Amino acid sequence: MRFAKPTTAELGECGEAFAAAHISSLGWRLLGRRVRTAHAELDLVALDDQVLVAIEVKTGRGTLHARRAPREHLGRRTLLRQAKALRDIRPLGPCRIDLVEILILKDGSRHLTHLVELKPKGPKSGFEDRYSTNRGDSGSPLGPIDRR
Repeated sequence: MRFAKPTTAELGECGEAFAAAHISSLGWRLLGRRVRTAHAELDLVALDDQVLVAIEVKTGRGTLHARRAPREHLGRRTLLRQAKALRDIRPLGPCRIDLVEILILKDGSRHLTHLVELKPKGPKSGFEDRYSTNRGDSGSPLGPIDRR
């Protein structure tokens, strides 16, 4: 028996739920999903200690070997819109933008990459990250951590 593939919207909702579980497993306080401001819609908003964090979630299908690097997903304009949206929520105080990429593999397992503290890089698109974590489906509820 064959099952229908999820729509893009369903895949995105699944990725956001998995990312929310990941954020909660880090001990962060999840403040909201799909938060809209005058400048942008933020997929997830969380509090990491005293830092307000906007988490952009990207979900896709494929293989680990054929996937693009997560850094190709967000451009400078997107990061600047999200930074303005964070300032709409919290005009003062520490804020940052993270990226969580969920890759659904052909066997149904998931691979999660979390890039922390994205910053615009140069006049074009791209960004730098402070550190990242990768998680697969084995071990803990979200899998093992591989720090690069």
